[in-house]
Amino acid sequence: MKSKVLSWKTREHNHTEHSSDWFWAVGIIALGAAVLAIYFENYLFAVLITLAAFTAVLYAKADPQEIIVQIDRKGVRVDNVLYPFTTLQAFWVEDVEQHGKDQLIIRSRKLLVPYIIVPIPESANPLEIQDFLLDYLREEEMEEPVAHKIMENLGF
Repeated sequence: MKSKVLSWKTREHNHTEHSSDWFWAVGIIALGAAVLAIYFENYLFAVLITLAAFTAVLYAKADPQEIIVQIDRKGVRVDNVLYPFTTLQAFWVEDVEQHGKDQLIIRSRKLLVPYIIVPIPESANPLEIQDFLLDYLREEEMEEPVAHKIMENLGF
């Protein structure tokens, strides 16, 4: 008999420790881009570049938060955000043998949040998650979006 709720704890993302060289590179690139923006008299863009670099550094130093993922008959809840099944199109469970990590990829109907990617820890069973979601969504092979891969490679 299927359980009515699947739940697990995981981290928001895999944390990568950055060397001081990484921080220096971010600072130098941001400074160069801001100086160039000022040279072209685009002061607002210079401020935006500076804020983006500062935010990236703060985000890189912070440890990822532990989140609770819950799947029930209403939808998928990631921490305090519920994604009802009516707003979701399809799902795919990537397994560690093929992609190096277990994760749940969900395609949404929403324009601003087209994909929801949830890490699956070793304590959760990917086959149980797949079996549960088949009752509510169609399974469709998907790949992790390129933007998400780039952010992971940059250490975010």
